[in-house]
Amino acid sequence: MGFKFSSELFEIRASVTETAANTFTQEEIQVNLDSLNREILIIMSVDLDIGNPDLIAGTSTATNGSLTKTSQSNTVGISSPACVAEIRKDCKSLAAPDSQAVVYVDALPVLDSDGLPYLSILATDNLFLGMKGTNNGNARNAAVLIKARRARADADTYAALVTSEAGLN
Repeated sequence: MGFKFSSELFEIRASVTETAANTFTQEEIQVNLDSLNREILIIMSVDLDIGNPDLIAGTSTATNGSLTKTSQSNTVGISSPACVAEIRKDCKSLAAPDSQAVVYVDALPVLDSDGLPYLSILATDNLFLGMKGTNNGNARNAAVLIKARRARADADTYAALVTSEAGLN
């Protein structure tokens, strides 16, 4: 893969709040890449934060969030080629009078994995932060901190990256 860094490390921050409780909501994050100069975004790390699900006796609740390279109609997991990172919080609660609860948290990935030099590459102008709650009484929110560098790709690499992203769902 041929590219050369053209910037130092910088941060991108964004947040999204559900338009109504338990409704998928997405925020577009514009990164304004220069396509004429084959500029790409090298994502070094991602930290996702998401609101806690409600604790409702006898009800399973959840909050889910994902950062993706293309617009989505629901949150997606890392099995999706469009997914850069995801986070899930599930709350399993027993009915009264026991009313005990267990919360499970999965966040993938927080930092670049396996010592790789970067987490993901973006060749188009937008990332998408989406979130959706399940069985919550109020709207929830999610936030993301992305650490990235800009780079310039050679023509073959740039063409392959743009074609690949165009085919993502």
